[in-house]
Amino acid sequence: MMKRAVAKRILMIDDEVDLGRMVKINLEKDGHYQVDTLADPLEGFEKIKAADYDLILLDVLMPAMSGFKLVEKIRELGGRIGTVPIVVISGKKTMEDLFHSSDIHSFIIKPFEIAELINAIESACAKPRNFEGEDLAMAQINGQGRKVVLSGVEDFVVCRIRDYLEQRGFVVAIGVGEEDTLRQAESLKSEYIICQFWDDRDKFNTVEIYRDAKNSSVLKKSRFLVFCKDNISLEAAQYLPKDSIIAFHNSPDLMQKLGRHLMRS
Repeated sequence: MMKRAVAKRILMIDDEVDLGRMVKINLEKDGHYQVDTLADPLEGFEKIKAADYDLILLDVLMPAMSGFKLVEKIRELGGRIGTVPIVVISGKKTMEDLFHSSDIHSFIIKPFEIAELINAIESACAKPRNFEGEDLAMAQINGQGRKVVLSGVEDFVVCRIRDYLEQRGFVVAIGVGEEDTLRQAESLKSEYIICQFWDDRDKFNTVEIYRDAKNSSVLKKSRFLVFCKDNISLEAAQYLPKDSIIAFHNSPDLMQKLGRHLMRS
């Protein structure tokens, strides 16, 4: 008699209770999956630490903790639990930019067909649990309390960088405008000044901050990094050192490239 395969254990965390119930019924009916559902991401994180799940299904916008933040906390656990495959489900396509491609297996837009979800689950469960060497190395970046002053126009991107740095042990202050950025950098004697290049210099003038920082006796040893969208990187290179520019097309791309810069320093 052929032995039946052990059902894969899945945890779904989504505050849409009816959706969780529907997914559970459809995935469990053939006996291939055993699904637990939770609406609270904080409770979900505790359950992930206590159980050995084969896969996590995760919404993005939830009370108490976002799916993005929960993914980061899971990956920080390391080991087998920290490498559990994650499939993100969301009603907003733009949310995909929040996630690093190495942190999640796939991103599915709501509403979805069960067949689409099952295909993503099967593909994720078939993939070995490991990080590529470069991503693992970047996960091991340790800021060791080094000070960073961060400034830019797009608050979402600035906060994303702040979170990335603070989770790796950097001390981060956010400057508001050119004068405040320079003032904080000098006050903290920051090792890094990281600014967004914006093509409208009346709105935010990174070039001015760079020149003033280079002329400051306090900041002679500070490293200046600039992040900007791909489509304005050539313009940025006209005014700023090319090796200081991090050109990106989305948030995960920016985090990966920033990590590489930090590894070299």
